[in-house]
Amino acid sequence: MKPTQLRIGDLVQVRPWQEIRATLDAQGTLGGMPFMPEMLPYCGQVFPVWRLVHKACSEGGAMRQLDQTVYIGGLRCDGSAHDGCQKCCRFFWHDAWLRKVDAPTAPGVNTAELVPRGVVPPLMTRTQDGRYFCQSTELVRATKHIARWDVRHCWREFRSKNYPFKTFLRSLIIPVWLRLRMIVEGEHVYRLRGMLDKTPAESLNLQPGEWVEIKSREEIAATLDKHGRNRGLEFAPFLMNLFGHRFRVLRRIDRIVLETNGRMGTLKNTVLLDQCTCDSFCRLGSCPRDLFHFWHEIWLRRVSGPKK
Repeated sequence: MKPTQLRIGDLVQVRPWQEIRATLDAQGTLGGMPFMPEMLPYCGQVFPVWRLVHKACSEGGAMRQLDQTVYIGGLRCDGSAHDGCQKCCRFFWHDAWLRKVDAPTAPGVNTAELVPRGVVPPLMTRTQDGRYFCQSTELVRATKHIARWDVRHCWREFRSKNYPFKTFLRSLIIPVWLRLRMIVEGEHVYRLRGMLDKTPAESLNLQPGEWVEIKSREEIAATLDKHGRNRGLEFAPFLMNLFGHRFRVLRRIDRIVLETNGRMGTLKNTVLLDQCTCDSFCRLGSCPRDLFHFWHEIWLRRVSGPKK
């Protein structure tokens, strides 16, 4: 493993496109990880390192190892080059695409030439068979598998100080505690299942800025099939600690690129909630990926504001 030389809080400047292009292969990737068109507007800009990315979970649950990769600022993909995908993933930034700086601006960079006018960078967004091509779809191919109970990655997380100590300790205790409870009590302590053959839908027509409360465990279970899904969307284990919590609606969502097959998936009556992202509370050592949870409106109720 080649660890990043950066540290949380370091100021970094995204290198000019010409320098980044020199690191990429014919598919526009470095070590299999694409540099995406949505990242181009940030060339020349300065951001703090938010987290060091030693690992990340993939759809399906497998943990993957990354080298020399960080998250910077609050930057997320807007899907503009991928037909408006609304998944809002954080960008993976390789060390080679960044330079450490000591101040908000670095001398000697002509920002007008970061992406020369009229030049269309040759960055791939689709494969020849029409599959979408992005950091999410290529995550498995660009990374190495981490065994489920390999604790070495936990040491890397502790050393990097990605999380406050109490949060890190929680990421060690809760997964083990849940596993022991599952052995004694059954899978229901970890996964929510229902009894329906055909699951219902509900439209609240929620709009950005409105407040909602997440329904109770019993109310949500009543909307699920035996696989824990409603209209194909799983009520994931990472949502199990959010019953009764209140959030603002961030945006409506109806299309996402599926990580597993690179196809565009569609959703109905679904929203993202502001500051409601995955904290991986039930994954050993946590995961820094910080993906937004997807919420069917049938799992929510409209409320007037936050709890007092």
